[in-house]
Amino acid sequence: TNLLNYHPEQALSHYLRYLNCLHHREFPGALDSLHRYFDYAMVEKWGKDFVQYAIINLAALHHNFGHRGLSLLATDEAVRVAQQNGDGACVAYALAWLHHNGVGAARSSDRPERNRGGDQMLENGLDSGDSDVASAALTSQTEEL
Repeated sequence: TNLLNYHPEQALSHYLRYLNCLHHREFPGALDSLHRYFDYAMVEKWGKDFVQYAIINLAALHHNFGHRGLSLLATDEAVRVAQQNGDGACVAYALAWLHHNGVGAARSSDRPERNRGGDQMLENGLDSGDSDVASAALTSQTEEL
């Protein structure tokens, strides 16, 4: 807290507060700290071309607090922004993260019948490396929420 009082412009101090809020399961503080971290980090070193990483971190935050629908929506947005910025590494990361923590974690017994086709479409897109197919599958699944 003292670090934030004396140097609020230091992005790292906000990230440390974010991690502390995650540890203590304090959603409002974690969300605020994550926003502040990326606000300052983009000014300090990254610029606007890295906004997709802020969004994928937001998706992870929602996932950690059990907000599955918001996590899927944020991941979809991260994929779209990364595609627009030509950041293939972030597209791959976001889709793999989604598969591991989102769609892939919810097996067919946990999901309604109508979503299984979207899961298969997403897996096919991930396996073939076609981010457009995977993104379309993700979009169709988030629209059902």
